[in-house]
Amino acid sequence: MKNIVKVVLVGVFIGIYMPAWSQLLIGVKAGFQMSKIDYNDKDYYDEYEIGFKPGYNAGAVLNYKVSNTFSLHTELFYSSKGKVEKKDQYNVKNVVSYNYLDLPLMLRVSHHGKIKKLRVEYYFNTGPSFAYWLGGKGKLHSGELSEYIDTNQLKYKIDFKEASHYDNLYVEEPNRLQMELNLGGGFIFDMARGQKLMIDMRYAFGIGQTFLGTKAGGDFGLIEYHDNLEGVNHVISLSAAYLYEIDVRRILKKGKIR
Repeated sequence: MKNIVKVVLVGVFIGIYMPAWSQLLIGVKAGFQMSKIDYNDKDYYDEYEIGFKPGYNAGAVLNYKVSNTFSLHTELFYSSKGKVEKKDQYNVKNVVSYNYLDLPLMLRVSHHGKIKKLRVEYYFNTGPSFAYWLGGKGKLHSGELSEYIDTNQLKYKIDFKEASHYDNLYVEEPNRLQMELNLGGGFIFDMARGQKLMIDMRYAFGIGQTFLGTKAGGDFGLIEYHDNLEGVNHVISLSAAYLYEIDVRRILKKGKIR
């Protein structure tokens, strides 16, 4: 945790004290991702088979370039994470999507080159991300359900308030603000004047004990099965972004965007 804070502070220092010949890149992004939960209780893996859940992300991008090598990169985007877990012994399968609003703050290191005549920026970035849990929905298959309703399958929504019926998953003591560490890199291709295409690959994982909730925190109102929320998200993503370059020096000197 201390190392993450140091990285962010160095990035802020660079952003404040570098001269105003820096540039901004602004734009929008969208992408595909795979995610799962890494549980705190490792014995849980002996009972349940854990798999990845496909999802997506979409939002806004801002990059503050203070030199050809260093830049500060941030985004604000909607993200669909989740998990797939099953236990054949009790005929249980839970497939769930979690909806988040993510805010990464990263320091980027870049190298510039060319592919034939096309200018390309290769980069690596790292830094923390703050993820706010909005809610979600899922599908539970359990033989125990037939004791309470007419079917053994249930489509449900996540509820942070106590649920009085079986079509909601009541999350007791949720941790809705979670923290992750991002590691990744990618390419930025120069397109038309001032326009760029960014291809980004990233691995994000929860740090510390910023779990979604408690071990038995997901309550369907059942006896045998409770959704284990004592874990953190692990996400592998691939996204593309359309970026527009703003020359800060020209704004200050001429009062216009190039």
